[in-house]
Amino acid sequence: MKKEFTLRTAQPGDGEAIFHVTRQSIAELSNGLYTPEQLNGWMGERTPEFYERLIKQGQLVVALQLGRIVGFVDSEPGEVTRFFFFARPPVRCLVRICSRQVLIMHVGLTSAL
Repeated sequence: MKKEFTLRTAQPGDGEAIFHVTRQSIAELSNGLYTPEQLNGWMGERTPEFYERLIKQGQLVVALQLGRIVGFVDSEPGEVTRFFFFARPPVRCLVRICSRQVLIMHVGLTSAL
């Protein structure tokens, strides 16, 4: 099955999926080293409502795989503020592509590493 990826500006209602990506990404990348309590502490103020407020600011872009949100990036001119993706292997290629685009568009580099 083909694993197509698309990028789009986050839309109202995406907050729950973006929250899930954040939490799952941290859990996957920590390789089970965080307890549930530590993970909750690390998440801090991040809630679906927190992400809905960011979506209204228009700075959040989501990556979709077969229509499902699998990652996102939040940035301001000159700074990437949040960058989370699921750690599954098919998504890793998308992370590299998105990283390059974000560095070029929002951090001001003319070419990415």
